[in-house]
Amino acid sequence: MRNVALAVVVGLVLSFGVANATVPDPANCTCDPCDAIGGMFTYPDPIPGGLADVTLNVRNADNDPIPGAFVEILFGVPANHFFCSDLVLTGTTGPTGNITFSMSMGGCTEAAGAVVIRANGVPIRDYPNVKSADWDGTANGVVSGTDFTVFKNAFFAGVPGCTDYYNDGATGGVEFTAFLQAWAHACP
Repeated sequence: MRNVALAVVVGLVLSFGVANATVPDPANCTCDPCDAIGGMFTYPDPIPGGLADVTLNVRNADNDPIPGAFVEILFGVPANHFFCSDLVLTGTTGPTGNITFSMSMGGCTEAAGAVVIRANGVPIRDYPNVKSADWDGTANGVVSGTDFTVFKNAFFAGVPGCTDYYNDGATGGVEFTAFLQAWAHACP
């Protein structure tokens, strides 16, 4: 009887370890560049490898990568966004626990829960802002002259808001560079 009890305990411990292997630990997960800028920057039809690429690395409590983790990006309200037809918001991580999304969209939301990223159902990131170069008070899927007018006014005033892509308290040189890289991009 003792051998049976021991086998049950060992089985439970092993199954607990296997189950935990697929449970993401937000402290060990990363989101590049969102973690560095405290939010998400997007623009229509980004160039692969561009500023609007978001790369997630999903890891468990033992800091081991979780391959095959189901990742989803959820936008909160107010959702002032224009989603391009090629935008993909779900996927699974590769063998190293990585997945990259090209955030092909426009708009601006500055509110708690603007974007939540979940892996295997566990919230791993929650950012208070999603900002795009496609923003003149509305988004239409094209970075154009009206967006530039809004950006230019914020740049010369040095104010934060929807044009402060790096969330450093002002619209400055780094935002200008990001805007120029997004200039004339449009949804496919």
